Amino acid sequence: MNKIQMTFSLINMMIGETALVLPVLFNQEGYISCIVVLILQGFISYKTCGILVANLKPKESDVSDTIQRILGIKWWKFFQILSSIYLYLVALQYFLLCNNMVYRMITFLMLVSGNDNFAAPSQLSYSQFSLQYLGYISAIPIGFLTFIRKMDILVKISEYGIYSIFSFVIFIFTVFISNVASGRLSHSSSSVKLWSFDIGNVSGASAIGYSVHTTIGPVIKQHKNQEENYKVLGFAYFSVFLIYLSIGLFGGLGILGRDLRAEFGENINDYFSQTDISIFIVQILYFINLITCLPMSFFISRQRLFQFFYSEREPPEQLFIGFNLFYVFLCIVLQNIPSIKSEDLMNVNGAITCFFTMYLIPIILHFQAYHGQDSLMLKLKKSISKLGVIDDSEIALESTLLSGVKSQKEDKYNLFINEDEDSDDDQNEDVTSSKQNQQNPKQMKQTLKDKKEFEQQKKKLIENQSKNFSIIFYGVIGLIGLISLIYGIVALSRKFFSSNPDSILDD
Repeated sequence: MNKIQMTFSLINMMIGETALVLPVLFNQEGYISCIVVLILQGFISYKTCGILVANLKPKESDVSDTIQRILGIKWWKFFQILSSIYLYLVALQYFLLCNNMVYRMITFLMLVSGNDNFAAPSQLSYSQFSLQYLGYISAIPIGFLTFIRKMDILVKISEYGIYSIFSFVIFIFTVFISNVASGRLSHSSSSVKLWSFDIGNVSGASAIGYSVHTTIGPVIKQHKNQEENYKVLGFAYFSVFLIYLSIGLFGGLGILGRDLRAEFGENINDYFSQTDISIFIVQILYFINLITCLPMSFFISRQRLFQFFYSEREPPEQLFIGFNLFYVFLCIVLQNIPSIKSEDLMNVNGAITCFFTMYLIPIILHFQAYHGQDSLMLKLKKSISKLGVIDDSEIALESTLLSGVKSQKEDKYNLFINEDEDSDDDQNEDVTSSKQNQQNPKQMKQTLKDKKEFEQQKKKLIENQSKNFSIIFYGVIGLIGLISLIYGIVALSRKFFSSNPDSILDD
């Protein structure tokens, strides 16, 4: 794939359900606070994802190979299981949202034709057309998509989803202009919320909206020019930020003052009539975007899980078929539980698993790759060893080796310092000393060698200053990630305990 195709694929992989909920979140949690979160999350995600791309060797096909090479087998196992769970939840989330989109499109056609014999999305019903019936039907084509075995085909499919995203952005601007022209925006301008510290939902949504860390390895390997991977990644992240900013800002102002048409108002679709032709077109376009991302998420999730249990061996064909069918079965089960929504899976993934995939693992990998022999890294490993990820014996051995290397370096460094301080006195010595140096060429050669090593040591000291900045920089990023995790968990807990089934209204 060329640069443009790869950029489109990365953009399409990042933009999912987050774009649908951002306009609502901007109104609920404040415009300025949401913009700040989008900037921070986008920058942090780009830097941490860049760590994975920068350390990916030509012979490595996935970031899991990089993690195994730098961090070891235990971190590899942790990443394989965690990323499999994350991508599996994404695939389930996409199924629920795709099914919901198709359901809205079908009910639109039914209402236009004068037929309203269908159940509300929040209802469990088998007496009329419902999401449950549609779930059984949708499971068939989705099941066929799970049997695709080639990554290049999936990447090629995801490339075309970008056009639906551009169409959605155009729709957002249209809605904004319509709201301005109708006067609703001016009448509701006093209710615009600018700032709030209650940013748990937007933090989780933007985290998963920017997260491409678990899929970046197999996808970026499809790029023809591997030397430009980092540039392509940066351009893709900047483009996604602009898209999210436009959707959140103009979409939020576009639905301001509009009547809520559904029970919760968790995405922009809920602010439009079911017979609105514009939202019907948007649902078709967004469905295309989601259906192009779903099989890739499932493919990589399955691949990582099989690698965990079968390493380099090929898994049995019966397991491959059974794994795919179990996913279809689980999709049908979730569709029969109306209280579980795609937004819930997104919030759980964004608040919890993204902390490890977006913050913790890339930062630990960076520290090990560039500061692996530093005392700070050893202290960090000791604290993590309490979780059982790293063996204490490995840390003890590494600490012993480090202390030995340090003592040798300090002795040699002190020798170089003393020689450098005495250099002025050496220049004032008499001719006898000079002749003596000429009579000992081996000693002169050794002195020149020591001075050269001293210059190298000073260069290393300068490099250590940049390392210290790197440690502080990524330490701050890790702290922000921890705060985002806490905010996300608090937001999820608040939503769970405040939810009341009796408050659900029919459409």
